[in-house]
Amino acid sequence: MEIADIDSNYLKLNWEPPENDGNAPIEKYIVERRERSEKDWYNVGEVPSEGAGVHSLVDDKVVEGKEYYYRVRAVNKAGPGDPCDHNKPAALIKAKPGN
Repeated sequence: MEIADIDSNYLKLNWEPPENDGNAPIEKYIVERRERSEKDWYNVGEVPSEGAGVHSLVDDKVVEGKEYYYRVRAVNKAGPGDPCDHNKPAALIKAKPGN
């Protein structure tokens, strides 16, 4: 998972499908977010699993100056898998230079 683009009013995440699908095709991905100062995760959106390439989600409900953590969960017929977040640091929402 990586932050592909960020500005004062949105953040775009990209991720690759997991190497192991648990012997059942992945149906969708659930993207969750939490503010740095909070413990609870909130659903940002769901992305259908289409193809083997990079998947993306744009979170346009961010607030400039806040820091967020993100994670992605693959879902198959057995339910949601463990979240993938790679323990990356929070994303600080700010305007791009020149904006």
